[in-house]
Amino acid sequence: MNKKQEKPTVEEDPKVEFAVEMVAARSSRETMLAVKASSNDLWKVNIDDLHVMPDFNVRSQNEELRAHIRELADSMKTEGYYQDKPLAGFVMQSGEESKIIVTDGHNRLAAAKLAVSEGAKIGRLPVVIAPKGTTMEDLTVALVRSNSGKKLDPYEQSIVCKRLSRFGWETSEIAKRIGRRVNEVELMLELVSAPRHIRAMLESGQVKASLAFTMLEKHGTKAYATLEKMVERAKHEGSSRAMPRHAPGAKFERHVRKVAPTLYSTISEVKSDQGYKHISEELRAKIDKIFAELQAVEKATS
Repeated sequence: MNKKQEKPTVEEDPKVEFAVEMVAARSSRETMLAVKASSNDLWKVNIDDLHVMPDFNVRSQNEELRAHIRELADSMKTEGYYQDKPLAGFVMQSGEESKIIVTDGHNRLAAAKLAVSEGAKIGRLPVVIAPKGTTMEDLTVALVRSNSGKKLDPYEQSIVCKRLSRFGWETSEIAKRIGRRVNEVELMLELVSAPRHIRAMLESGQVKASLAFTMLEKHGTKAYATLEKMVERAKHEGSSRAMPRHAPGAKFERHVRKVAPTLYSTISEVKSDQGYKHISEELRAKIDKIFAELQAVEKATS
């Protein structure tokens, strides 16, 4: 069994460092009226009056996400914006000015703005405004729990977990609020502390979170070099994402599994051969041990 490698000290993802002092506007209704928003259960807000907080959105800005936004924009250009898919927002006070900040639906907002830039006639978007008393902790939890579009991947969820831990939350509380098991949260907190180069691979989509964590556990400080080789092997095959089959030695291990039945029967024949007794005692002991283990597995699974 491989000894668990010591992990190096790393700088954190900028999205983990996100921190904004959130001050609720004095009156959400007054703000909505000021921007001439209309309400019919939902507020209908002009697209130009909707804003985002830099780095609040934990999504990885990679090709996969851009393709998703492109697909949404194309749909909106032909079908319009579906009014049963409201954005979630918070009315934030900034000095004397109040702004409508989108807290869920960033992809839909980006897609709508892209569609408008290409000629789509989308004026107002439906927005549900968070009630007074909503905290930044609540909005951070909602990034996972209230996500109504493309689900966050494990790395993106790990950023949410790290933010909540920086609020002073215990692992058990984070797990309860985002609907995950404690051990899953612990793994995600380790993942978000991975070296910067590995996080870049995760964000670009070159490596999945589960694979990155496995390589970190197995190779420690050498994990990046190993993953880099795996990514190159994937590219050589015409794939943009490294998979377990690209790991060093993976091809050999697959072949061993393939020929294992033949090896097992061959060992049995060797042990039955008259010349077996002439093999050194030490080597026979090793062969006998392997054969006994294989027999036990065969018996247990037959």
